[in-house]
Amino acid sequence: MFAALSYHMPAFGGPYYYCKEALGTKVGFLVAYNYWLAMWVGNAAIVVVMVGYLAVIFPILQDNHLAVFATALAVVWGLTLINIQSVRNAGVLQIILTALKLLPLVVVLLWGWHGLYNHISTDR
Repeated sequence: MFAALSYHMPAFGGPYYYCKEALGTKVGFLVAYNYWLAMWVGNAAIVVVMVGYLAVIFPILQDNHLAVFATALAVVWGLTLINIQSVRNAGVLQIILTALKLLPLVVVLLWGWHGLYNHISTDR
């Protein structure tokens, strides 16, 4: 949607600009404010979940609040620095993380398929 809007209305401002042009400055402000708020809350939620998952692998993160804070801070600033470096680096990171998310699904699918095949072949 943003790609299509930016093609037809090439200007800076993102969601604020598009809503301001279509529905007025009040709606533009509300959209920009809520978008900004959602980014803050969303980023915080992602970091909390990421550190929670890391706590399973690294037990020090279960009890040590300083380690949790340092890890969360490192994740936020690490991702920020990657995004600041270039869009290409951010895209490569997204591809890697998407592959890591899909890998367990593929493993479970193949494992289930193999188990079903073995179950069917032993029943005959």
